[in-house]
Amino acid sequence: MSRERRRFPRYPVDFPVQVRVPAHSSDAGVFRAQASNLSRISMELGCDAELVSALQRQQQLPYACNLEFLLPSHSHAFMLGAQVITQRRVSRSHYVLVLLLKHQDAQQAALLASLLGAQMGAGLD
Repeated sequence: MSRERRRFPRYPVDFPVQVRVPAHSSDAGVFRAQASNLSRISMELGCDAELVSALQRQQQLPYACNLEFLLPSHSHAFMLGAQVITQRRVSRSHYVLVLLLKHQDAQQAALLASLLGAQMGAGLD
């Protein structure tokens, strides 16, 4: 088994995420996705083609969105900006996105780091 070399390790998760495409986009709206991995600075999401299509209609690169989610063992509602790092088509209508999280609030970033650190090895799902 290979050694983890990431600065911020990923943790397997399984919880719903609301993805908001910014209002300046031609396809503004709220989409549902499912988180599968989470680190202090990134998130991997499973989503449908409708969300990917809305993101691709944006006029700027990298594609941006806002995420809203609750970690299963905590009541704080996280609201973060994010930008798409990679997208991969898994099937005709299912995609995997990797997003870079943009913490606008240092307190929220510290809370996420703390919760991930506390769950290390125990899993969040």
